[in-house]
Amino acid sequence: MGTSSMYVIWDGVWELVNGNHTFTGTKTNHVRLDFKATYLELLEKAYEVTGLNRDEFDIEMTWWGEIRSKSLVVPIKNDGDVETLISFNTESRCSVPLCLVSKKKAEMRKEPRESHNSNSNIPVVLRLAEQAGIGSADEVGLGSANQSTVRPAQQTGIGSAEQDLLRPAVVPYSLIDELPPINYGNEDWHYNDDLDEELENDPFFMDDDEPMFESNTQAMGISDELIQDSIPDNTVFVPIVEADERANVNETFETGTSEPNILKRKETSGSDACSSPPVGNALFLNQVFNGRTELAQHLKKIAILKNKEIRTKKCDKSRFVVVCRDEKCPWKVRACPISNSCLWVVKKYNDIHTCSVDLLKHNHRNASYCFVSELIKERYSNPTHVFPPAAIISEVKKTLHIDINYQKAWKAKEKAINSVMGTPNESFAKLPAYLHRLKEVNPGTITHIESAEDGHFRYCFMSLGASIRGFLGNIRPVIAIDGTFLRGKYGGTLLLATAMDGNKQIYPIAFGIVDSENNESWNWFLVKLHEIIGHMPDLVIISDRHKSIIKGVADVFPDAVHGICLFHLKMNVAAKFKKVDVAALLFKAGKTYDEAEHKSCMNGILGADPRVYNYLTVEAKVEQWARVYFPGHRYSIMTTNIAESMNSVLRDVREYPPVSLLDTIVTKLSMWYAKRREIALKMQGPLTTWAEKKIVKADELSRNYNVRQLDSCSFHVMDGRKNPVVDLKVRTCSCRRF
Repeated sequence: MGTSSMYVIWDGVWELVNGNHTFTGTKTNHVRLDFKATYLELLEKAYEVTGLNRDEFDIEMTWWGEIRSKSLVVPIKNDGDVETLISFNTESRCSVPLCLVSKKKAEMRKEPRESHNSNSNIPVVLRLAEQAGIGSADEVGLGSANQSTVRPAQQTGIGSAEQDLLRPAVVPYSLIDELPPINYGNEDWHYNDDLDEELENDPFFMDDDEPMFESNTQAMGISDELIQDSIPDNTVFVPIVEADERANVNETFETGTSEPNILKRKETSGSDACSSPPVGNALFLNQVFNGRTELAQHLKKIAILKNKEIRTKKCDKSRFVVVCRDEKCPWKVRACPISNSCLWVVKKYNDIHTCSVDLLKHNHRNASYCFVSELIKERYSNPTHVFPPAAIISEVKKTLHIDINYQKAWKAKEKAINSVMGTPNESFAKLPAYLHRLKEVNPGTITHIESAEDGHFRYCFMSLGASIRGFLGNIRPVIAIDGTFLRGKYGGTLLLATAMDGNKQIYPIAFGIVDSENNESWNWFLVKLHEIIGHMPDLVIISDRHKSIIKGVADVFPDAVHGICLFHLKMNVAAKFKKVDVAALLFKAGKTYDEAEHKSCMNGILGADPRVYNYLTVEAKVEQWARVYFPGHRYSIMTTNIAESMNSVLRDVREYPPVSLLDTIVTKLSMWYAKRREIALKMQGPLTTWAEKKIVKADELSRNYNVRQLDSCSFHVMDGRKNPVVDLKVRTCSCRRF
């Protein structure tokens, strides 16, 4: 009795696309059936290949047929239907896949079996969103079917607003749903018969230093890279053997290669024919790939590892032919698409290389930046993970044993970021929807976007509700503001306002994306900051001496005390007076609590250079940087280091498009706050760990002091140095430390 090999596709649904039924399955395998197989035997194979539990799932078996160029869903209900399917797979030139739709038994009882395309007008990802309880497609509001969705904050288990304190709860946009993070791939996985794909102009199929290969196809406007992006990462494909290839899985097949682990088909039994696919660098007849891009990537990787070079000979919607760069070498691969799917299958393969290694270049022409970007793009799926060009060069050397230059690594990184996070233009277009959803899942979050008259982006502002509540209720009123340039396609500047919590940790309050640091942008940002914190008594704002910041603080926060960052002041002095080194005296003069000590340091600066003295006392306004004369309470925050530290945290993601940049910030804050909450729950008593250590240290020093009581609340402390007087009633000390 003969057998027939058959493709099996599952984990998908039927959709109606341009009048044609298309199956969107993401997993594939194959089975072998006797020519006389029954319906029950085929159903048994279906459960076996999918691994589903019979008690929990029912499986609908279907395949697609074609009548007058229109594809139709053909159900399999009995033995006759199975016989027809086997006949098509045996007699036709193209294999007809078996499509499996699995549903839980309760769902199968509720839905009529014939409604294969009841939701065919709704994109797959949005339909998944609705099933997750998010709402209708319109409610997702992200403009694309491949964007992430969110769920209410109370479902995340992070905690309520009352538990915020200095450990507020933040729900990161990219971590709050099981659906994939924002994906800018094409929502249509399938080919349009009325259009050809833009193949020859796709740089992925080109090698470095190689001219474009001629083609008669017309541009389609949809590339396989977009199709590839739409397919889940966990898709698994196994080797398929078709009847028309006259290959028997029970036979041993050797390709003659000197590397048996790369190209070999081992002897298998019929039951083993559905085993897991070969991993690594295997290539064989009837191997199925998830799109032409994946196939091209695989071929290039094999060529690089085998120290050979290949080129594309033919590339259109119906075939993909790759040959050795040496025209005399017989090595060749020919693949074609599987009808009505995004899958490609290897139909012809000659593994014999007769070419010389003299053709090779040291950097291997097949290792284009597009090829490298495909290898590394998963590294950017988590925006908080940094993978710079130097790391790319090292990774390529380690895995492929070839050298690439910094420029190629940079371009590969840029393309990988665009592939995973979307282009800057796409990201700016999706920014309003992102901020809208961010407010929905993080109660109290404030966001603003301002556009120019022509509709182009100007500014955006983001402050998480948890950060606002924590600052207003538990954080000392000292805010450090700063700006740092962005390195994306359109440049720009990231503005931020940061405080310090009770455990001496960075506490970000607000972020803004603007064109540059100028009067208008800083004024806009400070106005938005004022809207969220309101009038706050004893507010202190610390910054550098940027003229736009000085003007903005005076205009927007007239009642706040403006302090100057001591470190930036030192840098200004070094730049303005290049041959004068007074840094040590400046820091001592700025930090001391004692007026006499301050004057002593300033006299030293006067002796070094009177110009520096005049600059520090008049132009820089000594009361803004010297603690002894400062009219407000800085709480030992003498620099903008807390803001600079936040800039450092975001240093390697400043080239990300705006949505990914903001999402990275939200993710970072959620991780910080969750960790801090755990630490806070373990603290004993009302003091934070940092504060308790400070008090313990001060207590140890005070054991050698002699204290003489002056009255009921005043004490004279003999410390051997300044001997200050402490008044516990008004909480002051003559040393001016409190």
